[in-house]
Parts: sequence; structure tokens; C-alpha cells
Amino acid sequence: MQISSDSNIVTDLDAIHALLRAENEHILLYDTGAIARHENGYHATDHFILDTYNLTSVVFMTETIYNELNMDDKFNLRYQIYLDKFDSIAVIAEEDFFSFFSSVITNQHKAFSLMVHAAKKAFQLLPSLKQRIEQCKDYTDLHRSYNQYFIGSREKNKGEFSLLFLSNLLLLAYPNKKHRFISIDKDVYDIVDNCYLRQSAIREQIAENVKRDVSIFSTDTLLSSDILEKRIDDTNYSTLFQHFRQPERKVMYKVYERSILTEGIKSDSFSNDEFLNKVRKKDIQVIY
Repeated sequence: MQISSDSNIVTDLDAIHALLRAENEHILLYDTGAIARHENGYHATDHFILDTYNLTSVVFMTETIYNELNMDDKFNLRYQIYLDKFDSIAVIAEEDFFSFFSSVITNQHKAFSLMVHAAKKAFQLLPSLKQRIEQCKDYTDLHRSYNQYFIGSREKNKGEFSLLFLSNLLLLAYPNKKHRFISIDKDVYDIVDNCYLRQSAIREQIAENVKRDVSIFSTDTLLSSDILEKRIDDTNYSTLFQHFRQPERKVMYKVYERSILTEGIKSDSFSNDEFLNKVRKKDIQVIY
């Protein structure tokens, strides 16, 4: 990574710890698909869709996510201009995860044991990788197994799984932070849901006597908040939806029935007008 000294991107591990010790309430784990969609919308409309989170948040990326954005390429200045809207963006290389984590959990044996637990939790949908990790003797071995798995398999979501692994480590090191995944990919929802949000994951939290505040937001989730909080002028919805929304994308939502939110999650595509009307009338609550 070749990062300018005047950039808001932070790679020094001590500086990242300082950001986490500061009064930042949220950790935003931002994947490449959402960044690309939001960057395009920002340049077309000048609307910063995460503005309400910027003052209370630090954006986190792994080196895999950073490299997927190809940020070092001079032709990708659009990404740099958009990401400059954030106060701080922490980028951690996967090979540095143990150095980062063990500066908080200083007992090396305990730190590695916790990292294995975090990795197994993050990669539970990848059973062969999880099995390899169970055999690892140190982090060098774990990192090698992680890289070899994604090189040798057809799994395309390395960036998203790297964010999930990082999230699990951050929750162990800084358990009071609120984690917000930002994505537009259904695969990412399934990965995060399986790890944190399903009943089995919640039961595990209860058994471990821990409470994790983790959510995942899509562009439609963020736009629905803007609608309900009236942060957008009525005359601007058409332009914003044109550049931010994908009407063909299925929205995950719950239905209000006589002002009572029903339990089942539904999934349907909505035109821009349908989406605006259903959210504004509180017919639905957008989940993702």
C-alpha cells in the first residue's frame, strides 16, 4: 500500500488503537460493492449517504478490501475523493492481525487461542478452512492457511470474510463498540447473519455472557432512514434513487400490520416510487 502522509487512511497499528480508544461509538465495516455504489452516487448527486455516521464512527478495511478498490491506481481518484469525506479510515493487513490483537491481549498464548476462536467463528461457513485453522500452531501458520484456501478455492468473498474475521477480533479487543457492516451483496448479509444474528449465534452470546451490537445495512436501509428522518428534500428523491438504488435488487423487509411489526422477513423488488411510498407510509421496515 502506498498511502500519502496527508491521507485520512491510517495504517499504523498504534494510531489505530488510539482511534479505537477515542470516543467513537461505531465501527463501519465497508465492503467494495457498497463503496463503489456510494462513490458513484456521491459524485453524481453530492449526497454523502453515511453523513449521519461520520462523526461517531471509524471506517475499517482490511488490506484485501483496500486492494480490491485498487486505490493506489492514479485512475481511481474518485474513490479517494469519496473516502476523504470520512474523518478516519483504518486499514489493517491480515498478516498484521496478530500484532494488532496481541497488543491488547498481551499473553501470547491466550491471544492466539482467542484468534483461533474468532477465525473459526468467522469462517464457519467454510468448513474446510475452519478445519485447517483448528490444526494451526501459530498465526504465521493460520495466515498461510487462510491465504492458501482463497487461492485454491472458488470462494469469491475473501474481502467480506476478511472483514468478518476482523470484526470478531475487534469485538474481543473492544467489546463496547457497535459494528455496522455496509454492503449491497446478499452473500454478505448471509455471512454476517450466520455469524452474529441468527438464533444459534444469539444463544452462543448468552452462553458466553457477552452482548454484541452488530447490524448490517444496505443502501436501501440507509435511504429508508433518510426518508423517515426527512433528511432529504422531496424534490431530490428521484435523482438520489436514480444513482443510489437498484430497483431490480430484492429488498429484505418486514411488514407492519395495524402498526405492529410482523416477524417474518420478506424479499421483493420495488420500483423507486413503490419503495418511497411504502417506507414513507410505514408499510414496511427495511431490513437489508
